[in-house]
Amino acid sequence: MKGFTKKIASVVLALTLVIGLATSASAATWDSYFGVNAGWYEGAEGTLTGVSAKGFTARMTSVGWGGVWGGQAKQAIKLTKGTAYNISFNVKSTKVNKYIYVKMATNENLAKGFWVKIGKGQTVKVNETFKAANNANQITFGVGGEAGDREGVDTDATARYSIFDKQFGAGAHKKLAQQDCNGDFSSVTDIVVSNYSLAPAAKKVSFKAKAKGKKKVKVTMKKAVGIYTYEVKVGKVKKKTTGTSITVKAKKKGKQKVQVRGISKNKEYTTGWATKKVKVK
Repeated sequence: MKGFTKKIASVVLALTLVIGLATSASAATWDSYFGVNAGWYEGAEGTLTGVSAKGFTARMTSVGWGGVWGGQAKQAIKLTKGTAYNISFNVKSTKVNKYIYVKMATNENLAKGFWVKIGKGQTVKVNETFKAANNANQITFGVGGEAGDREGVDTDATARYSIFDKQFGAGAHKKLAQQDCNGDFSSVTDIVVSNYSLAPAAKKVSFKAKAKGKKKVKVTMKKAVGIYTYEVKVGKVKKKTTGTSITVKAKKKGKQKVQVRGISKNKEYTTGWATKKVKVK
């Protein structure tokens, strides 16, 4: 009976490991769509390789002229309206200048969308902190050739051309057909995405504070998701730093309120104040 019990336990453990591995793998899955492969001759032609939790390579033998959605890499996500998130990744186009569009949405209910301009052979570092405008269940990287196929159709404020003009200037999207892929939609290129992360932004900054020398307080912050600048107050003295440690000179001795909050790189998001009290010498 003991041997039978051990056997059952081993089976349960094995199943647990398999389920755990399957869950982990599904969290890292990127699906793809390349229009030519699906019979859409204006779309991109290629394959998705090097897929991992950190990114992928969209290896295109032709970017196509059907628009960014002619080639896609997509993944299931879960964003909640009104919650702040940080998305970061590195992206490279190996052989041509390229614009890609990143969309987080449920169908057409947009949580966040933005464009990335990539020079030939360059690696661009993206770091965006934002509040989700809607719930979202999918992130899509549109990597197809952008020839302006949706001109006059995508016209509302959340459409991709409106977002393009907001980023690059009024009417800028009208030049896309000449700029993207150097205007050659038969171009061959790899779009390589690495160091991808999408996570809730910090609600508050964790920190330590201690007296150091005459009227001085050393404040050390724990690195916070989505935060680029730390604003520190000791009593009424306010300082800012992009580092994780700063020494602030207080105006007086005795107990002082020390407060810290974080600000995103694009300055669109600020955490709440975290507070401690320190006895200043």
